[in-house]
Amino acid sequence: MPRHARTLSPSGIYHAISRGINKTIIFEEPGDYSMFLEIVKKCKEAIGFKVLAYCLMNNHYHIVIDIPDNRPDIIFKKINTSYACYFNSKYERTGHLFQDRFHSEPILNEIQLIRTIAYIHRNPVKAGICTKIEDYMFSSYNDILWRRGRIVSPDVLDEYFCSELNYIHLNSSDDDTPVLDIDTIGRKRITDEKACDIVKDVYSRSGIKDLGNVSKNERDLILIELKHKLLSIDQISRVTGVSRNIVARAGQK
Repeated sequence: MPRHARTLSPSGIYHAISRGINKTIIFEEPGDYSMFLEIVKKCKEAIGFKVLAYCLMNNHYHIVIDIPDNRPDIIFKKINTSYACYFNSKYERTGHLFQDRFHSEPILNEIQLIRTIAYIHRNPVKAGICTKIEDYMFSSYNDILWRRGRIVSPDVLDEYFCSELNYIHLNSSDDDTPVLDIDTIGRKRITDEKACDIVKDVYSRSGIKDLGNVSKNERDLILIELKHKLLSIDQISRVTGVSRNIVARAGQK
């Protein structure tokens, strides 16, 4: 199947995601996260672009970058290839590390940019890895807040959030505005109305009316089936009323 050309961003800013092939772990230990950031730093210095935010999860990463010449493909090919070589050598593995090309969405305005930065910073909390955004070591949240950084542009807070209080508030608010998400990559969007029909069908075949009156095992089996129906974690949470963390953990060992 031929690849489609990417939509270019008029602002030159992109939110990009890259995931390990078959959802494999791409960061095994703290040193791997540090090496990835060092690779991004070197690419930034060599090519010339700004990093506005990032969040490194164990099997994928989010990054927001500002690219003067609007060529994200060159940047992410270099980053992913360099990191894959490091990872494969360290862990004595062969073959592809990342799934397909990176996925990206153009950032069209400052409102979308602010929402996207806040969204990726909330990822570890939504995944149940930590309870507070500031406790996660491998995102740009603290670097932006304290205007320090390994790779992030030091003027992000002042340029886009204006003040520390505004930054903290916007990062903490749970905005439902759609943002490119690892759970929906490659899927056709299912409307909430259609999702409700799917949930009703699964409920009726299971002989239940809602998930509040069943055991944890029964609940998790339903949630796993809904995931297999290609509903996103956020959508399942919205439609069923079950918290996102519980939906995310269903089926995980």
